[in-house]
Amino acid sequence: MQKRKYIRPATLYLALMLIITLFSGCGIQEKFLVGTWKEVSIVSEDGETHYFGNGSYDSVMYTFYNDGTGSVATDVPYDSPLYEVSNFQFQWRVTDDTLILLVDGSGYISQYQLCKLTPSELVLAFGGQELHFKR
Repeated sequence: MQKRKYIRPATLYLALMLIITLFSGCGIQEKFLVGTWKEVSIVSEDGETHYFGNGSYDSVMYTFYNDGTGSVATDVPYDSPLYEVSNFQFQWRVTDDTLILLVDGSGYISQYQLCKLTPSELVLAFGGQELHFKR
């Protein structure tokens, strides 16, 4: 007679916990967030949409790296007084549905509500506005 093989409950429990840990919450969000995002529009509190690239708004690119660092780059000219506040490095993390940016060297912290995140689209809420990004 052949002996039946079965998975021990403790082994099954450990495997299940590993799977849950690997695929839970913000880890997936963070993987989607890594990369470069171009801001394409802002929807103001009154519902008016402002599009980038039409000459009235500067182009803004956010880059998020795997190590929790990132950068912002704009098309503000280097000799402009706004250059330093428009182009900077930051540390980032995602907690629940909040994206937190800590600007390097200044201690300034920005918190954005993470409204939508897919591999190709990012929508953040900040100060009554929605910021829309594409890859």
